[in-house]
Amino acid sequence: MTLANGVRVRNTKKPEWGIGTIVELEDHKVRVLFRQSGIRTLDLSYAKLEEVGDSAVDDPEPTSVPVNVERVRELCLLFVREMEGNRKTYNDAGVAERILEELERQGSLTYTTAKRLAAWCNTEGAVYQAGVPLAREISLAAFGRVLNKYEFD
Repeated sequence: MTLANGVRVRNTKKPEWGIGTIVELEDHKVRVLFRQSGIRTLDLSYAKLEEVGDSAVDDPEPTSVPVNVERVRELCLLFVREMEGNRKTYNDAGVAERILEELERQGSLTYTTAKRLAAWCNTEGAVYQAGVPLAREISLAAFGRVLNKYEFD
C-alpha cells in the first residue's frame, strides 16, 4: 500500500473508527481524519492500516466527502476580501489563502491548515466573529462537516 495525502484507509485494530482519510505524513507517523473519532496521529510501526477504495460501502458515514473545490475556492476568496483588513498587524485572511494554495498544489489540506481552519470555526472574540460563519462554510464544503478544534489536540 502506498500512503499519501487523500488516501482512504481503515485501521484494522480500531474498526469502530470507520474509514478515514490521510491528511498528513511525517516520518513513521500518519495523521488520519476519521469521521467517528476525528483526527488521529498513528505510529506506522504499530497501526495496521489497510487502503480502502473509493467505493467502500461498509462505512455508513464516509469520512471523506468529495471536496467541492469550486465552492471552497469561492468561499475562500470571499473570506480573503472580508478579512484581509480585519486587523492591521496580522493577516486574518491567511488561512483562506493557505487553503487555496494547498488545494491547488496538492488537492487536499495539510494537518496544520485543517487545524487552523478548525480554530477559526470555533473561535471567540469580537474581532474574529466576522470570519466564523465563512470558516464554517469552508469547513462544510471541504470536509462535509464543521471541524472541531479539539480534534487536533
